[in-house]
Amino acid sequence: MMHRKKILIVDPSPNFLRQLKETIEFHETLVDVADAPNADRAREVLRKHLPDVAFIEVEMPLDEGLALIRSIRRLAPDSRIVVLTANASEDCRTQSLEHGADDHLLKEAVTGIRLVDLIHEIIRR
Repeated sequence: MMHRKKILIVDPSPNFLRQLKETIEFHETLVDVADAPNADRAREVLRKHLPDVAFIEVEMPLDEGLALIRSIRRLAPDSRIVVLTANASEDCRTQSLEHGADDHLLKEAVTGIRLVDLIHEIIRR
């Protein structure tokens, strides 16, 4: 029997947060999706919902996104951490990966069907 995958989405944009959550829930049936608009709320969620997969926007005040990656890595070392960001800089990519992210993808590159394919690929690993 397959266990339900736990997904955490952290993004300060309410529209993107809602869109990604709805997309995941529509295309994946065996998932429990938790979401948070910021790192503080995400840490509260982490206390009871250790994710199998976390989708994180690292562009948060005070480098909270990078610190959150470290927190997830420490609390749930087997979690898959995917940074979905609007920041295209190489520095952002490098820092995300150095802090423990598994993937760093641009939001604009994973829209529509590519987003659905990405979700299937990551969740089913």
